[in-house]
Amino acid sequence: EEMREIAMADNLLWVQQREGPRGKILFFAHDRHVQTSLAIFRSPNPPAAGPWRELRSAGMYLRSALDTRMVVIGTYFGCGSSLWADESPPPPDVHGMEGLLTSLSIPRFIMNLRELPSSGPLYEWFRMAHETRSGQDTDMVAPLRAYDAILFIDTITPSPARQKQ
Repeated sequence: EEMREIAMADNLLWVQQREGPRGKILFFAHDRHVQTSLAIFRSPNPPAAGPWRELRSAGMYLRSALDTRMVVIGTYFGCGSSLWADESPPPPDVHGMEGLLTSLSIPRFIMNLRELPSSGPLYEWFRMAHETRSGQDTDMVAPLRAYDAILFIDTITPSPARQKQ
């Protein structure tokens, strides 16, 4: 799995080199691939070594190469139709990332984590790791280490093309 992450980062760095200093690149991928901290996740079918796994993500490699020249946006949602299976995702855990973001009662927003206060309860909450839904897996994410910003959408639905299938 980690070779895939290295290959993704290497491909992006190749594109960035070809674009030059003025070029802009959008790397749109699952949060686990773009986050700039170690990905810690639990799959529904854990390996014999234990339920929690760690993975160095493409975002970690890209952050070490590009530093602040990249902006990483983690995405979260409250509820809606499933995009990955025939069943709806579980409701947000009230103590997890989605629970906090849903509790704000704002349908859609982007939160710049770099503008959070440098201390206090809000800073501490975003500095700590919290469970989050991730397809069929569960991830542990410390937002301040993983992302520069968060995009939240309260209700998601499949695209019209997917609904016809």
